[in-house]
Amino acid sequence: MKTLSMACDIGKIMKRSDNSTGLVRRWLALAAGILGIWLFVYGFAPWLQRHSEPVRTLSEYIDASGVNAGSFYYTSVEEVGEADRAIRNTFRFFPGGHDSEK
Repeated sequence: MKTLSMACDIGKIMKRSDNSTGLVRRWLALAAGILGIWLFVYGFAPWLQRHSEPVRTLSEYIDASGVNAGSFYYTSVEEVGEADRAIRNTFRFFPGGHDSEK
């Protein structure tokens, strides 16, 4: 009888430790995700800007023209409409490209 009681107690302890292990894993996953985003924003993106000619050209244009890149999230901003029109015209009039709006 005592052995059965000890087995039940060990089972409860194991469940508790699995729960805390799961909690620790979730916190570690969150920390890893935040670290990944931080490394992308402050590590990879600036490296890509320095080493990729198209990305550098685009970022220089954005800086020079004073475009508020953060406002591209909002579709009612005038800059978004201009950018959309420019992108569509680029694809429409690109030599050898396709015209998706025929």
